Amino acid sequence: MSDQEFHCHTGYPLAQCLKDIVQLKRILSRYPIEGLGHWTWVIVRSEDWKLVSRMLRLNPDSPAFTALEPRETFLEEALFAHDPERTSELMSEWNQSMPKLLELAVSHELGHAFCAEANEVAADSFGEKLRKGLTPRCRLSKQARKENVATGDRHGPEQNALRVP
Repeated sequence: MSDQEFHCHTGYPLAQCLKDIVQLKRILSRYPIEGLGHWTWVIVRSEDWKLVSRMLRLNPDSPAFTALEPRETFLEEALFAHDPERTSELMSEWNQSMPKLLELAVSHELGHAFCAEANEVAADSFGEKLRKGLTPRCRLSKQARKENVATGDRHGPEQNALRVP
């Protein structure tokens, strides 16, 4: 994980940040992230999540998003089960326990990251295969992925629309 950077957004308590980063690293260790290259992971407080998401014109109900060009993935604090109200909301909305939802969110975002993939359905498929222990292939060619990142092109449904398989 030497190419991975881990941060917590402003206001995140340091002790909790370190604990959550350990949990995130544990999940990432299940996947071949050495092929990802340099990537930054940021955990954002739930109380800031919806505002940040709206400012970026993303779906504030989705607990994770990936920015392809700066090579960054953002995860909401509630995925680590610290905000009882928001955690309950996410569990109900996604019909998943929190450990499974965190795993789903991370593997889905890895679909975006590994493949420079903006398409949500393709990221879902990639993430599902990762969770099954398979070695998924990206749907786009390497050249198309470069163009996808360069143009910010979205080949599919609404951006940041994480779906439960």
